[in-house]
Amino acid sequence: MRSTRRREPPEPDDRTARARIRDAALELFAERGVHGASIRDIAARAGVSAGLVQHHFGSKDGIREACDAHVLEAITAHAQRGIDGEITSGDLLASMYAASERGVRYIARALVDDSPGVATLFDRGAEMAAQWLNKSWPERFPAGAAVTHERAGTMAAMHLGTLVLHAHLVRWLGVDPLAPGQAHVVSEAMLDVYTAMSDYLSSETGANIRRALAEHRENLTKKRRTP
Repeated sequence: MRSTRRREPPEPDDRTARARIRDAALELFAERGVHGASIRDIAARAGVSAGLVQHHFGSKDGIREACDAHVLEAITAHAQRGIDGEITSGDLLASMYAASERGVRYIARALVDDSPGVATLFDRGAEMAAQWLNKSWPERFPAGAAVTHERAGTMAAMHLGTLVLHAHLVRWLGVDPLAPGQAHVVSEAMLDVYTAMSDYLSSETGANIRRALAEHRENLTKKRRTP
């Protein structure tokens, strides 16, 4: 007997065709890399014609550039809220998760593939880290100082490193930290590790490590100056 139950109509997709194409490209580039996704693949995922994709973006490089710009804008806007104190986190990675899951997965693949837009994404992340360090500890991390530049770059690399090694994290943790409902896993782990390391580096052992590093740096400087 045929069911008389009416099917609910599908949820309307209020995104523009351009946004649907961009989001489809973000998903496919994250899954297969830029080289592994064709314009036809992107069109099929977005539910549009290949001609419409070319009309909006011209080429696959044009789509990639649009994806880079979209991800950079979304992440920057959210991370800036953290720096300005609108959200209670200076963690760029947490901001990235909140801004766009598609975007984070796209960045994870782009970092591994060393895509053309990765340098801009990394530099922007490091710049945001430098702003946060300077705002939080202005005397310790002055704006434009070499120490701030070094620490910010290292901070960005540490956080983005979890994206580069995403597949290993999935294997080790047994969950996908980029999946909805799991985005907190890495951020909480980082906070825990930072807290533990802060205690450790405040101890006598930590003080000895700092002294040893300072001596090493001083010895290197002396060697450079010796003719």
